[in-house]
Amino acid sequence: MVPPNIAEGDIQRFSIKGRVVEANASDIQELLAHVYETPERPRCLCIPGGVEMYVARHRLFVVPPVVPFV
Repeated sequence: MVPPNIAEGDIQRFSIKGRVVEANASDIQELLAHVYETPERPRCLCIPGGVEMYVARHRLFVVPPVVPFV
């Protein structure tokens, strides 16, 4: 379900372990935990081909970009 203040096309999507998942998916923390501390990188699907990300943990798992956008 999309929160009322976010357009449906605005939900961030990732490719994690070959699966496309939305940032607000109920199982995203579990998926991120599986790739945390492994060499596998999630990809943000915000652009064609995606952007390589990494998994960090700050109480919850978060997915910042590997290289900051300039």
